[in-house]
Amino acid sequence: MSGEVEDPQADLALVSAGHRLRNHLIVVDDTDLVAAYQAGASARELADQFGVSTKTVLNRLARAGVDRRRRGAPQLLTRLDDRSWLAAQYGHAHRSAAELAAELGCSETSVLEALHRHGITVRRRGGGNRLAPMPAQFRDPTWLRERYDAGASIRSIAAEVGVSGSAVAKALRRADIPRRPVGNTRPQRVAPLEARVTPSGSRRSRLRSGALGVLADGTEYFVALGQLEVVDGGTRVLCHLCGQPFRLLSTTHLRGHGWTPAQYREAFGLNRGAPLCAPSVSEQRRVAGYERYADPRVRAGLAIGQQMVRSGEALRLAHVAMPPGTARMQRRLRALDVTQDSRQYRHDEALRRRGERVRELGFDTERAYVRDRYVRRGWGIARIKAELRVGSGVVEHLLDAARIPRRPPGGSR
Repeated sequence: MSGEVEDPQADLALVSAGHRLRNHLIVVDDTDLVAAYQAGASARELADQFGVSTKTVLNRLARAGVDRRRRGAPQLLTRLDDRSWLAAQYGHAHRSAAELAAELGCSETSVLEALHRHGITVRRRGGGNRLAPMPAQFRDPTWLRERYDAGASIRSIAAEVGVSGSAVAKALRRADIPRRPVGNTRPQRVAPLEARVTPSGSRRSRLRSGALGVLADGTEYFVALGQLEVVDGGTRVLCHLCGQPFRLLSTTHLRGHGWTPAQYREAFGLNRGAPLCAPSVSEQRRVAGYERYADPRVRAGLAIGQQMVRSGEALRLAHVAMPPGTARMQRRLRALDVTQDSRQYRHDEALRRRGERVRELGFDTERAYVRDRYVRRGWGIARIKAELRVGSGVVEHLLDAARIPRRPPGGSR
């Protein structure tokens, strides 16, 4: 056994030097390393292949002037720079941006930006491949016009061809077919509620399951007419057209049936101002509106607007925004002139009548009259205004103009 003393620090230094030497000897030529990296191999795969660390591979690639790829699996984003490929896939094959994004491993926004960058026309959302082709009947405006003019409703046409009511409404717009009033095809706009309720019998057996009756144009309804049925503890209301519960019968939902909110209210006997939402939604809106109105910033803005209206600044800004030659501008200016002239005329007439009244009472000026009645005789403002046949404000204005100090209310001479 030798007498050498073991030195742990020296052993660690030898091991580190051995690793550095090993990394240097194994990867002597960077040509294979660069070629493998550019072929798609990752830095970790190259480190395992050459028996070095990932950091060593990256450092050698940097010294060789190779741009480092983004971390992760290799992506096919280079295809976004290929206009011919994008035009073939998006334009000719009618693939959607979402499908291309899923294939390339990127976001739909990246695909849309590439399409705009290459000048490729982007289709409207939903204009790609449909799960089911549009019915052939919709490509024939004559058929659609005949069915609609014969009295068929949008809902019945949709059930006949197997599409939604919104698809039928869009087809009518594309064919320039005017929509008739919803809810009735007869001259009378809305039939009485009793006439629209379908009695029990053979006709009810032809209705869909759950339908309560049918309107005069053939539209089935699932909720009693003349009311908005509330369910789920006041959190939802039932739709007359489909019977499903919703927090709000929005314009978008009714448009899907081919209706508008005004047509819906009129056809089912609701008041024109009736909210088409659950009571809980109405309460939330009320609270939100009150909080918004109580907000100091909103109140401050309202005060600024009121001041602008009183000072005429709002009217001046409105005139600036209007083109000088428009009919609307001319109407506003004429109305303003009429208002100013009428005000001046009423003011002059009041002065004339007041002067005549003062002279009838034996005084030359209004100053002499108020001094006699208010100072010498001690009359009150109420008695003076009754004699002059004017208002209290006019009497107070005359006292201020004559520089006569006013007595306290109820005071004596």
